[in-house]
Amino acid sequence: MPKRTSRNEGSTVAKKSKILLNFELIGNDLTVLSKFVELLHQEDDMDELIHQALLSPTVMDILSFLDSGVRRKSSELTTIFQALYVLILRGVGFEAHNPIALELAEGILEDLRFSTCLRGLSVSQGAETMKSALRLLAATAAASVDLARGLLKLLNFENQEMIQCSRRRNTADACDVRTCFLNLVGVFVFKENNALLRELVSKKGVFWLVLSESYIDKYSNVILILQMLRKIVDNSTISKTQKVNLFNKNTLKQMLYLFSWRGEAVTISDALSRDQLDNTHPHLSSIRSTLYELLLILHTSTRFGLVFAGRHREVDTLANGLIFSALTSPPMEAAYADPLRSQLVVESMCASPDVIRPYLDHVAPFLQPRASSSNWFSMMELVSTVFKACKVYLVSWFMRALDQWPNPEQVSKVIVDSCFLSPKLVEPLGNALHFEEDSDVVVKADQLMTLLRANILILLTWLSTNERLNTPTGTLEKEQLIQQIRQLVFERMPTTEWMRRFEHVFNKQRFDVSVLEDQVLPQNQEPLKETVTSDPTTTGLNRTMHCAPDPDRDRTSLHTLPKDVRKLLKYLLIPEDSDGEQLSDKVLRSLQKLPGILNTCISQYFDVYAVHRCLARAVYLARTHSVKEFKAKRVLKIILSQPSFTTVLKGKDSMSDCVEESNRSGPASYEEQFFLRDSLLDLLLEITRSCPRDCSRRIPALWLLAGYNATLHPTDQKILQILFLMNSCSKTLMTHSNGFSEVPVVWGPSVYKHYQFNFVGGAQLDAAQLPQPVVFHQPGLMSLFGCVSDDQLFNSALHFPMSRKWLGQSSSRNYNIPVEDMELLDPCFIMHTLHHYLSLCEFQILSCVCNSCEWSHIL
Repeated sequence: MPKRTSRNEGSTVAKKSKILLNFELIGNDLTVLSKFVELLHQEDDMDELIHQALLSPTVMDILSFLDSGVRRKSSELTTIFQALYVLILRGVGFEAHNPIALELAEGILEDLRFSTCLRGLSVSQGAETMKSALRLLAATAAASVDLARGLLKLLNFENQEMIQCSRRRNTADACDVRTCFLNLVGVFVFKENNALLRELVSKKGVFWLVLSESYIDKYSNVILILQMLRKIVDNSTISKTQKVNLFNKNTLKQMLYLFSWRGEAVTISDALSRDQLDNTHPHLSSIRSTLYELLLILHTSTRFGLVFAGRHREVDTLANGLIFSALTSPPMEAAYADPLRSQLVVESMCASPDVIRPYLDHVAPFLQPRASSSNWFSMMELVSTVFKACKVYLVSWFMRALDQWPNPEQVSKVIVDSCFLSPKLVEPLGNALHFEEDSDVVVKADQLMTLLRANILILLTWLSTNERLNTPTGTLEKEQLIQQIRQLVFERMPTTEWMRRFEHVFNKQRFDVSVLEDQVLPQNQEPLKETVTSDPTTTGLNRTMHCAPDPDRDRTSLHTLPKDVRKLLKYLLIPEDSDGEQLSDKVLRSLQKLPGILNTCISQYFDVYAVHRCLARAVYLARTHSVKEFKAKRVLKIILSQPSFTTVLKGKDSMSDCVEESNRSGPASYEEQFFLRDSLLDLLLEITRSCPRDCSRRIPALWLLAGYNATLHPTDQKILQILFLMNSCSKTLMTHSNGFSEVPVVWGPSVYKHYQFNFVGGAQLDAAQLPQPVVFHQPGLMSLFGCVSDDQLFNSALHFPMSRKWLGQSSSRNYNIPVEDMELLDPCFIMHTLHHYLSLCEFQILSCVCNSCEWSHIL
């Protein structure tokens, strides 16, 4: 006879926990607590179990188990730790149980109980107990800022238990002991409290444990470490002294080793025994790009990084010795063979000219000529690139030196060290100029000397034409400077033939001032500040700055490029209203020649916003006039493959992130980040108009939504048009119809609360395609409401922009709106989004309305 099945059998399992577990004994009987922990691992819905446990009158008595921790077995300690960290971590999120969870967390910090937690970190207790103890400490820190600061004061990261936790690995365990240790440190970093973060940075030994063996960490841990360091670097309340103490020589060396990360391993010897990963490997590529962005700030920023202006330094002392030690450390010895590390060297030299001479002395032994040596040619190319990149800052450095040192001998030495051969480089270059075994070596050396002669010509031209030095009192100073420069240059001259050529330069009487067009002078940066308007009542880069068209500023930015590139792009800086029926011959020739230098133009001058403006113009003209030689798809692939593309696309979180000191001189200056991002969006918009399907395939919508604030600001309008065009061709922008998915869409800073952007899948990815962000916290209906503030929504309703045009089936261009209306929410996006999701979730609306009268009034 077949067995009769009850209709309620499906719910029996869910009710067993209530029937078999006596929650009133959870704080008195360790067996009941152990059963509770087992049920946590078995039940799909943990909330009901946690709810019942926190309602128990004996829940606080669980802490008493820790009072007798010395007599507890490892398995018992594991059970106690697991129960407490789950109750604290989940209980804090429940409004009804928040006080109880906080009281449990406070109890952990009492002397005897805290000692039991530290005992659980001992190696003799086993890996599971160590992980549970670390999780309990992390949950305690996550409960509140006050508890986190109290716990941080109690922790000693130099004791043996903490050191052992930081080094214990298990490659077969996705969350091993070291991962739990890093998560504990991460709680302090990402708690969003400046005082707590400063205390953590000042804590002795913590970040050395984090970084000391990061080279053999698993991919997720390496990314977490870099994110923690980036959080510290971007925090303006942390002093430069604290950052210098944190990012010391050893720390920077450990970070630089990550450029050649070889995967997870138990020991360093195991990792070194493997073959080096290819730079295009998804995980390695993600680590390298994240690391490069972090080091770029540290090596080039005077505000957020480690760069010192050196106003009070002696001539023969290094103001940026820390950066010099990093560039000459073992992981940077082969920088010439790695494009990212080479670019880091070049950017560092532009920001710290005092490092150029000692760095050239350091690499001089490697420049002894060798026949058919690819390494020699790569090293020479790196040295040439350094002088090319620094060329545009020579006058600015000269002016700074004149203000800093009154002695012409000191000024001359500083500027010659920045633009000419170092003393130890003279002999290798002289040997290269007379090298008979390989004519290509001689040609490469001649090219370098030609570049150096151009540098000296720039200095002499500025000295001869500067009004400050053409006065009766300034003439003597000018002659002394020229004489001192001449003496130093001739002392470092590699051959007599080149001495004769330089003699001709010093004997010139008339100079062409056009050689100074490329120079980035301090006054050239002033208009950038004048065209920026800020609103102190809002936050976020797009919401505090507005980039108005300024042809003079665009031409100034374009003048920072070499002549061959500038000649080609200058015809594209034409107002849109000057378009005619046919292109002029000069513009047409520029479009036809542009593909030949496109790769070099974008990769080497990605940080010059005028380049993006010109390329956007080129894409527009090629589309409207059917110029087949210039393809928008190729431009898209090249810009997506740039390491700093995602950084520029997402912008900065606040106005303070975009302000640098006025004496900041470097290609990655924060002062121009807004203009760079605005120009990049112009280019992306034109590319999307030309090939929307390619953009939709290569750029996941979340990358754009992360930088979108849904306002009427022109920058937000551009992003909305790009999203509209991408969706209009694929109809699957967010995987469902109408441009939206069933999961509520989020935008702005809220995107980072729900999606991980640094993750790269295991499959081989196209370098010209952004990875799909991964969900780590599914957005809900309340996440949608969290993207906008009540005040902003109410103000937008009161000042509804009646003139705003609804996006039709074709994208519309930006229209002029008053500056005061730019902070209003854009009804084209907000109304559509709210209507779509609120209609899908009607059954959830009543509870939302009851909880917020303001939302009820607005809706």
